[in-house]
Amino acid sequence: MPCEIIPALLVNSEEHALVQITKLGDYSGWMQIDILDGTLNRFMSFSDANALSLLLPENPIELHLMVANPKEHIEEWQRVLSAKQSRRAIWHIEAMADHAELIEYCRAHNWQCGIALGPNTKIEALRPYLDRIDEVLVLGVHPGQSGQTLIPKTLDTVRALKLTPNKTFTIGFDGGINGQNILDLKDAGVERFCLASAIFKAVSPTNTLAHLTQKLGIQQT
Repeated sequence: MPCEIIPALLVNSEEHALVQITKLGDYSGWMQIDILDGTLNRFMSFSDANALSLLLPENPIELHLMVANPKEHIEEWQRVLSAKQSRRAIWHIEAMADHAELIEYCRAHNWQCGIALGPNTKIEALRPYLDRIDEVLVLGVHPGQSGQTLIPKTLDTVRALKLTPNKTFTIGFDGGINGQNILDLKDAGVERFCLASAIFKAVSPTNTLAHLTQKLGIQQT
């Protein structure tokens, strides 16, 4: 599949969310919302579904659910997203959740679904679900904070996933991506790139997004 860049929104308030979204101008593509509630790790984010959905009424929405109970958050967003908005839920294999049940819920409610893999978790944990999900999101850093340095061994995880027989899922990558390593990630097998600080901390987020899009050879529409 063609490569894709998704801005990732990790915010601490509604005001912070508005500031970050405004930096992207008239961007109308996929937006990732990072959701942390302190249950899977010690970090928290502002993730009020109603408030954030009002700020992003047109964008396709991807939820990165770094939480112990993903379903309650998916249900909350299901209630507030408009019928025309595409939606994708990605939760962590490390969460003590019923992954099969979550997949079934997503399929029944018109959600794409994926499972994220932390940097210290083996691919084997994902094997029972690989032919049932739309994406594997490889974490290049420990989840919870933006601006971290990419952990090199996570590229080996990407390479191994790329070799999956009869692969049907997209390989996403989140954490530590920048202009210096993005082509290495593409070469390893990453198809979908989630970026937070590399975009939002840039002098010109829109120019940075356009530059990285061009660098990956993505056709702009």
